[in-house]
Amino acid sequence: ILFLLAQMLQAKDGRALIGSVASCSQTIGSSGCLFLAYKAVKQKVIDFIPLKTVAIIWVLEIHVVIYSIGIMDFHLLVANAAFMITSGLLLLMFFIYPTKAPKTKPSNSLPPASI
Repeated sequence: ILFLLAQMLQAKDGRALIGSVASCSQTIGSSGCLFLAYKAVKQKVIDFIPLKTVAIIWVLEIHVVIYSIGIMDFHLLVANAAFMITSGLLLLMFFIYPTKAPKTKPSNSLPPASI
């Protein structure tokens, strides 16, 4: 339906419409990183996310942001800047919280028996 609507518009307006929708959907998709950051703060550990994946995504987003500035594409810049910021926030969580859950000894609720 979106493509049919864009086809009815002039070429420039159709591209702007498709770019806006794609930019919005990618920006909304980047909120997944915010959920993972929330989960890390809540659990006080970040053992459920691989560091290498987050670091590679962040570096790739930096490259795409630089590219979008170079070609002056606003839609590409907004979407990837949002993703770069949220993945950067997630990357910071690796420096704040431990990457492995601390091992705790099971607590014995009974006091030691005295004879």
